[in-house]
Amino acid sequence: MCLNGKAFATGACECAIYARYNGKSKRAYVELQDADDDGGEMLASGIFSFQTCAPLTDRQIEQEIVRKVRHVLKRAATAIWATAHG
Repeated sequence: MCLNGKAFATGACECAIYARYNGKSKRAYVELQDADDDGGEMLASGIFSFQTCAPLTDRQIEQEIVRKVRHVLKRAATAIWATAHG
């Protein structure tokens, strides 16, 4: 499954998203891209496991992957902040 060019809204940020899900390995790869304030580009990626007991449509899997990547990136940002301000 590929989610090329989907919108990923994070408050004031609107990012391009590329995501792949491999049902065999039960892993998702997500890449977020957005313009940087200095004219460059920001890029963040995440690889995580994803599985569910419920039968989901492709659209529902897309939504769950986007929901989970938000959670993964928020936890990563919190960990980085805590380390820097420990």
